[in-house]
Amino acid sequence: MIAQACRFGAVGVLATLVHIALGLFLFRCGITLHVANALAFCGAFLFGFTAHYFFTFADKSAPILVALSRYFIVAVTGYVLNGGILITAESTGRISAEPALVLAVVLAALLSFFLSRNWAF
Repeated sequence: MIAQACRFGAVGVLATLVHIALGLFLFRCGITLHVANALAFCGAFLFGFTAHYFFTFADKSAPILVALSRYFIVAVTGYVLNGGILITAESTGRISAEPALVLAVVLAALLSFFLSRNWAF
């Protein structure tokens, strides 16, 4: 179980870095914050699911489509939290776009860890 938790953490960190790096790259290339975030979310989702299914939880017996649908629900829940943080940051003007993106991704990752560990896989 400890090894699995370490694998989950490593994949989560890598997926979070993929999301942040891709989101910042796209934003800096002139894509609007929300579109950049959505595209980065898709990239991180594909990376995270593949790594969790074949690496973190390779010993689980859930069929790939069952795990994919559950993980999709987990990811969308995290994305809704992520988007809510960005909308709040933009509407209040209390935090600029780049730190808001990082904060949103990190908080959504923490929620995703909890739900994935206890339900999705």
